[in-house]
Amino acid sequence: MKELNQQTKIKEEQEIELSIKKKQEIDYILLGSLRPQKGHKLFECNLSTGVVKEAEFDLSTDTVLYHHWSFVENKKLIIHPDCIYIPALNLKNAKKKFIIDREQSSYFVKPPILKL
Repeated sequence: MKELNQQTKIKEEQEIELSIKKKQEIDYILLGSLRPQKGHKLFECNLSTGVVKEAEFDLSTDTVLYHHWSFVENKKLIIHPDCIYIPALNLKNAKKKFIIDREQSSYFVKPPILKL
């Protein structure tokens, strides 16, 4: 009997907190698509520091879609905050494009005007 009374006293004195960990759901939003020309690379330009370097891709989710006339590679780009991504032939051209236009939306592939 004394053992039960001691357990109830301990429960009354101590406040027990329960914490439930929930996985955060990540919503992906398509900002646009970048389609470099043959031989071109994708460069990452930091807006705050002005550093231009080659962009990094997530290699674990690399998928290749094959069509009967050619193949298309889809790679997942690692996006860093406060950066824009420019398709260019080399680093010099990427810097030139970065100086001219610092808006990411101008480098996205635009949909065709007329759909036939």
